[in-house]
Amino acid sequence: MNAMLSIADTNSHNGTTVTNFRRILGTKGAVVQSGFTDLGTSWGRYVSLPASGTAPNAFDVQMVGHYQNIPNTKSFQQYDGNYYAVLSAYPTSLLKATATAVTYSAVDFGMASFTLLKSGTDDILYYCSTNGQLRKRNLTTPTSPAESQVSLLIPGATCAGSSLIHYTTGGQDYLMLIYAQNALNGIIELKITP
Repeated sequence: MNAMLSIADTNSHNGTTVTNFRRILGTKGAVVQSGFTDLGTSWGRYVSLPASGTAPNAFDVQMVGHYQNIPNTKSFQQYDGNYYAVLSAYPTSLLKATATAVTYSAVDFGMASFTLLKSGTDDILYYCSTNGQLRKRNLTTPTSPAESQVSLLIPGATCAGSSLIHYTTGGQDYLMLIYAQNALNGIIELKITP
């Protein structure tokens, strides 16, 4: 497969295999059309990140064996016709894979999970950082405004877990996430529409 990230037709799952793989990031060459699902996440890893703008399947991927420490994709989203991912080895880089190039945006802290949404014409990144903060960054104009922390509205609460969900209801945007406070976990819903 030679893939750092790939997708497959989950409707084809027969209990052990899936078909119709599409490699999103990886090495040049043919893509296998079926594979065993017990391999977990990705089947390879970047030795280093490609230069921003590199073709999505034109950079070396180091393959890993079935029982080796397989690098995982911490968070993945299809958004606005492109694929976005955070890889465990590069938690401060949001990778964007288009049909022609891989680019990435740097953030201030490591990402545990993320979600992207549209605000007017801007692409907004929300992420739970590895230090427990909920963060916001405008990817269209990344320095204006600068990245900021979003209050969870509960004193002492921190982002926990690997889920950050965006949804819209009644014309309002919300985030739903797992939080931790005093060694307990809960689910919080934040209205993010001004």
